[in-house]
Amino acid sequence: MNNLMSELAPTNMPPYVDYPFMFGGGPLPEHVKPARAANTVFARKLIIPDHPGFVPNNLDDLVVETCAIVLTAADYRFGRNTAGLGAMAHEHEDGIWQYHTMPTFYHNGDGTRLAMLGTKTYMDFVSSIEGVDSPYTDRRTRLAALLTAAYDDLVFGKRGRGGDERYSAQLAHDHMSLQGFSQDVIEAVTVGIEASIFNEQTFSQGYDPAKGAEAVQRASLVGDLWATGTPRCTMNTFLLLVENLWKQDTAHAFGQVLRTQALNEALQTFDWAAESFMDFMAIAERSPAAVNAFGEALVDNRAFLLDERRFTDPRVTQFMRRALVENARLQQLLGYAIKERQLAISEAFRCAVSYADARTWQSGRRSSAALHDATSDIYSPEYISELLLTPATLQDILMPVSADVFYETFMDRYRRE
Repeated sequence: MNNLMSELAPTNMPPYVDYPFMFGGGPLPEHVKPARAANTVFARKLIIPDHPGFVPNNLDDLVVETCAIVLTAADYRFGRNTAGLGAMAHEHEDGIWQYHTMPTFYHNGDGTRLAMLGTKTYMDFVSSIEGVDSPYTDRRTRLAALLTAAYDDLVFGKRGRGGDERYSAQLAHDHMSLQGFSQDVIEAVTVGIEASIFNEQTFSQGYDPAKGAEAVQRASLVGDLWATGTPRCTMNTFLLLVENLWKQDTAHAFGQVLRTQALNEALQTFDWAAESFMDFMAIAERSPAAVNAFGEALVDNRAFLLDERRFTDPRVTQFMRRALVENARLQQLLGYAIKERQLAISEAFRCAVSYADARTWQSGRRSSAALHDATSDIYSPEYISELLLTPATLQDILMPVSADVFYETFMDRYRRE
């Protein structure tokens, strides 16, 4: 192991039993093969340029194969999307009640896909500005950044801030070594993952050009946050809040109000059935404390979006400023509506999902029923995944839909139901 990885690796690194499709050996189980095939299609479409004359080389093919493996591992461990929980929540006797497990509806398979899409979009954004001078015209740099985005959150929720990222870096190093990557690509990826360690006091990550692989660090960090400047931001924030209200982070206590409510219900009914995102919203809606915490977190997120966080590349902060302002405003409106009991959490989420698709709603390409029809498929995991993983256009970001106008439209229709 090189010096970098010796510094990163915890001394009590466990066997990789949590990642059987990466390190287990042997044939892939039949029930996993469809997911692996779908992930291969996703990875190839994302990684291989769609223009005539491009012929993938051995490295391109290796990155596609590796990303498909990593995505399948994320689906297994954390859940594919908002439909249910992954193995992490069920691998212990006490299941979800274990202190290091949580409902991963943000850090899950779709979350990894979203980070990879954001990383690609950011690299395309830079290349559109810098042309041939862009560092992402270099194929190895581009591929290393996409690998970093894939591996970055593969260890999550068990060891807290810093610990998760260091284990992810170690896992990436060991898995990439087995896959046959060269040392320079492996080191770029591990440096990129370490850069994502978040400091709760400074609200900044560990970006450090002096460590090398600067372009990889920057692409992965910006890509991970790219969705915050798109119409999907508020919808995605709801998914994150379920995690945040559940857990007690090692660096910052969230109160665990959702966990407390769920535990109370489980003790009363002797049954634990919650699996989907909708299940967890329903639990939250039965707890006044959780409802208030949900509303307050949405209102408070305005400061995070507009003041506390900055993209590593200031051009992106400027490019997305208007979209960030509109998302912050929508979250503030929904947060107050939840706190004042004007909207249930699930109804506010319906507004957020509708806003994510506001462009197609406005243009008539999708039925406006999603705004007001409670029988629509707007809560379905497939619908949410579709919206999350549909790249935002430049118009979506530069000319966002007014949060105030959209919220008033939604509330008018909601009141008429």
